Amino acid sequence: MKWNQEEANTFRSSTDVLGVELLRANSLSKIFGTLHRAIGDLELQVPSVGAGTSGPGAIYDFTKVLKELLASATETLLIVDPVLDEQVFTGYLSTVQPQVIVRLLVREKTDAMKSALDAFVAQKNIAAELRESSGVHDRIVCIDGRSC
Repeated sequence: MKWNQEEANTFRSSTDVLGVELLRANSLSKIFGTLHRAIGDLELQVPSVGAGTSGPGAIYDFTKVLKELLASATETLLIVDPVLDEQVFTGYLSTVQPQVIVRLLVREKTDAMKSALDAFVAQKNIAAELRESSGVHDRIVCIDGRSC
């Protein structure tokens, strides 16, 4: 179902009468129904890339899903991780396509990380950069500037 004018009108009229005690329950039901349908429609439109969850101790499963996500990049890849180390190149980035621009943001660059980056760039002939910021405290991966 696509968002449409009829849904918008129902939503608008239901919010307009929320203040009327007698109509509140019915209006809330219509509002939530409209929101659920809109969310469902958006979920159907979101491209699916490497879905999966992993529980405590499921390191292999997590690694596999993360590699699949990184391999799905076609343009850019941004990885922000305060404690990222040189293992990112062999463990995760080995599947990245050569045309993808890789950007890494860490809390502190290490000599080992710089050396691994240089070797990775030389072997894969890939554009990659490593930057540091003392303000980095969360982990995030952004793929093609569209999904994180």
